Amino acid sequence: MKIRDIITEADPAELGPMNDKMKSVLDKVHAGDKVQAKADAEAKAKADAEKAAKQQAENDKIIAFAKKHGFDLEPKEISYFQTGLEHGKRGYIDRGAGEAYGPYYAAYAKGVNIGEKMKDLGEMTSAGSIASSMGGGNGFVNGIGTTQRRGTSSKKKRRKSKS
Repeated sequence: MKIRDIITEADPAELGPMNDKMKSVLDKVHAGDKVQAKADAEAKAKADAEKAAKQQAENDKIIAFAKKHGFDLEPKEISYFQTGLEHGKRGYIDRGAGEAYGPYYAAYAKGVNIGEKMKDLGEMTSAGSIASSMGGGNGFVNGIGTTQRRGTSSKKKRRKSKS
């Protein structure tokens, strides 16, 4: 718990006798704080609702994709299916997945199978798309049909002459 959660501003009505000018200032500040807190709560609720709607739309796409390939996917199995799909695209199968994923192993295995089919059919565009999906920012992977970039310059460097 943070200190600012424990310590709150006092309500001007609870403070007792004070100067009228000071009381009016404190009333305005206190009212402004309440309005700001309400606005912050509404903005957070709106952002959370948008995020949930976006996530639900993404999940619906994944479920439809799996159904297109003949697999009925439960909402709990989506992340396991996606992991299997990515592994299948790379030609990788996690041998310990059965123990690690437990009852969700079927979703992982189906994702691997579909990913391998996609790889065989050439649905992936390039080695760079694999690298960028796996976090390799520039899309270049050494040894997978792409070249390594080196910091070369077209300008020739001048050597200082000894005089």
